[in-house]
Amino acid sequence: MLNMTPGPIAVDERVLLTLAQSVIAPQDEAFVPVFEETLRLLRPVFGTQGDVVILPGSSRVGVEAAVVSAVEPGDQVLNVVNGVFGNWLAEMTRCVGGESVVVESPWDRPVDVELIERHLRGGEFKALTVVYSETSTGVRNPVEVIGPLCRRHGVLCVVDAVSAFAVLPLNLDEMCIDLCAASSQKGIGALLGLSMVGMNPNAVEALRRRRTPCLSFSLDLGRWRPQFFERQGINPGMYPVLPSTHLVCALREACRLLHQEGLSQRLRRIANHARAVRTGVEQAGLELFPRPGGYSDALTAIRTPHGCQEADILTRLKQRHGILVGGSIFELKGQLFRIAQMGVQASTSCLVPTLLALEETLSALHFPVRPHAIVDGYLTALGCPVAL
Repeated sequence: MLNMTPGPIAVDERVLLTLAQSVIAPQDEAFVPVFEETLRLLRPVFGTQGDVVILPGSSRVGVEAAVVSAVEPGDQVLNVVNGVFGNWLAEMTRCVGGESVVVESPWDRPVDVELIERHLRGGEFKALTVVYSETSTGVRNPVEVIGPLCRRHGVLCVVDAVSAFAVLPLNLDEMCIDLCAASSQKGIGALLGLSMVGMNPNAVEALRRRRTPCLSFSLDLGRWRPQFFERQGINPGMYPVLPSTHLVCALREACRLLHQEGLSQRLRRIANHARAVRTGVEQAGLELFPRPGGYSDALTAIRTPHGCQEADILTRLKQRHGILVGGSIFELKGQLFRIAQMGVQASTSCLVPTLLALEETLSALHFPVRPHAIVDGYLTALGCPVAL
């Protein structure tokens, strides 16, 4: 089965091989250098001189840890929404007692920065939350503009970068992103089960200045510095939350592979394949969900063609071709399907069979597609020969 969903994504075999080792406890002295190396390799991917924390649990754990650590009861928070996961950030804000003020943009385009600035000028906000790459829609939001805007207004910038991490340009310190959540099962190319949070020095100081105790013991990011980082080296007995040793080993290997390729080269490869997929899709008469200029390179969201059913497309791709792609979720149910191009997915070996299968599937469902139209457009955009 070829996994082309937006997460968990397909992973390199070298990452899978790290699981074939003896069980080791998090407190074992042999695990300390593994954990230290993983943190060291993650820090430049986040682009911060601050702390990086690894938590057990999927991406929502890291996102919620960032919110519950930054937001206190009664704090006013500007929740920027243009998709499913932006809405979830607003829900998390309300769960911890924050006063959520939602500024919403249409879901097929990036958020309205001018509208955000008007809200910031007119309120007393503790924090702003925004999704960098909105996985539900394929939209990329301009966090490189929103972060400095927050800094000018003295507002913490909290970013969900779950499908942007190791896919889109990211530098917490330069982009003024204070708290940034990522996950192991998407662009970094590891396995489902870990979330990572990067904190720039501004965020570390803000967590230290909390007026009230954090409403979560396990997800309190403020515990990590005094309990873990400020000691003489990493103290393996003082993890605020015990990590999964096997998953950390897999994450370390994924980080090593990323650095071997080079971060800038990885981002360029993904961007090239993403652009080429969009070209092929449009040349075949299909419609992309986001409007032009708002595309995230993590995935390509395609509107369900008229006369076709999303469920029929996904079922035929899986059962006839052995290919998994993402469907739509919640408010967007039935409106689009999503092909990811993160990590190893951003390659002709993964994308050519996926696009060929999509052509056959659409033809079988009576949507007119010229044979090889999508693939030819994709390969031409990459600068590759189109003869198959």
